[in-house]
Amino acid sequence: MNLAWWLETGARECPDRTAVVDPGHAPLTYAELNSLSNRIGNTLRERFGVSENDVVLTLAGETHGHVGLMFGLWKIGAIFCPMNRTQNLSWFQHIVRVTRPRLLVVEPRFLEIAREVWPEGVVEIAEVVTMAESASPALRIAGRANADIAMINFTTGTTGPSKGVIMPHGALITSYLGGVHWSGMRSSDKLFCTMYLFHAGGLSVLLTGLVAHATVILMGEPWSSERAIDFLERYRPDWLFIMVPVMTRDLNRNPRFATLDCSNLKVHLAGEPVTPAVQKMWEDRGARTLILYGMTESMAVCVTLNSFLYGDDGRVGKGLTGAPNPEFGEVKLIDPITKDALQGAGVQGEICFRGDVRTPGYYNDPARTRESIDQEGWFHTFDLGVRNENGYFTVGGRTDDIISSGAEKLSLIEVESAILRCPLVEDAACIGVPHERFGQSPAAIIAPKEAIGEETLRDEVDAFLREHLEAWKRPRLYVKVDAVPRTLAKRSKIWPQLRGLIQGVALKAEDRVLTLGEYKARGA
Repeated sequence: MNLAWWLETGARECPDRTAVVDPGHAPLTYAELNSLSNRIGNTLRERFGVSENDVVLTLAGETHGHVGLMFGLWKIGAIFCPMNRTQNLSWFQHIVRVTRPRLLVVEPRFLEIAREVWPEGVVEIAEVVTMAESASPALRIAGRANADIAMINFTTGTTGPSKGVIMPHGALITSYLGGVHWSGMRSSDKLFCTMYLFHAGGLSVLLTGLVAHATVILMGEPWSSERAIDFLERYRPDWLFIMVPVMTRDLNRNPRFATLDCSNLKVHLAGEPVTPAVQKMWEDRGARTLILYGMTESMAVCVTLNSFLYGDDGRVGKGLTGAPNPEFGEVKLIDPITKDALQGAGVQGEICFRGDVRTPGYYNDPARTRESIDQEGWFHTFDLGVRNENGYFTVGGRTDDIISSGAEKLSLIEVESAILRCPLVEDAACIGVPHERFGQSPAAIIAPKEAIGEETLRDEVDAFLREHLEAWKRPRLYVKVDAVPRTLAKRSKIWPQLRGLIQGVALKAEDRVLTLGEYKARGA
């Protein structure tokens, strides 16, 4: 079934209800958003030759035009693929190679890089919207099977080149309808979307709200605690359907948050391991909180969930992500080494899931699809979890070299590889260090090629990484060593020794880039 039907039915059943609030423009009702999407769909098909199953890439923000474009594509049976605006040129080029798109629709600020990536297929979103003004507002929705692709959402490339997660219509509908039902969402509610629409989490907030025929408030960019509090005070939303802990910690450091009335607000926390302390930050303001666990490959919710509808926030312990629900899928724990299934409570293992919200794989990437989904249909998350005696999960840690930093998965191997290209470095290893704002950040353990001070080494390597790595991936802590702890055969890092080097270290939000010597000198 085509996901676009939920906008179409919203236009029939509640035409005058506000669907989307884009602060840069007047709010759009369901009837207005539906008409816009129809006009855009007709324009894409008639003026740009977009057909069923064509991929259209976007580099655009949280606007009515972007939302209308997404639904317009679905209505003509095409595939929506939003690109992460914060990535670099090589990342965009990789996506173009993988998807072979029909069109790349961009905002003016991205025209230069878009033409460098794919010069023959670029059009401004404003141009599409302007053309759509003269197009027909009537459009017959293309029939879609549940297995047909609605979206491709590319990961941030934590285990090699970015993977395009296939998101079918049926799996997305199951996810969003389930989110509506199990949360107890009503059509009269308002959802506040703090996340970007190139992120599976942001898309989940938007589309869950529209499936509920509720109102979605798009914050857009840039993120700041000041802007978020302004929105919370102005719109008084009922839901923060997905709020990541890094944003919560930002809000909690803002003095205005201490007096904010959140008594009407229900908050689903997700995106990185959630501590009881993070839940308390919201509950002290009067909000109700629960934790979801999911990922892009599970549409992005959910693998496990708690339910506001049935009052789980009053009876489930803090820090628990919830239990598996067969309406979404099933979950098992396996031993990361032997791959054997683990039974009972209190045992840590890798979380695997399968079911109706599981992706069928990665777009045009059968090899990595086989690496992630086994022959029995289980998706291997590489996340570690513990199941308690009531079947609820606590999630934290990875089976590989990936940490969660600011709600994004970050490959320590990628950071190490970049450091090792620096001419000053003989050997290097990275490990996650606790960070007050981001949850975790990379710590770089470096053996230099020549005698050099720790602070000079830090400055030189950091300057090198500014040219070779995205800013958010750069280490926040540098440790100089004579030799990186490795096995005798140099095949692998010795994790206990690496952890011992930074034992007790926890970086503060205001910390920039420290050496271990500087950290110790301040008596932290």
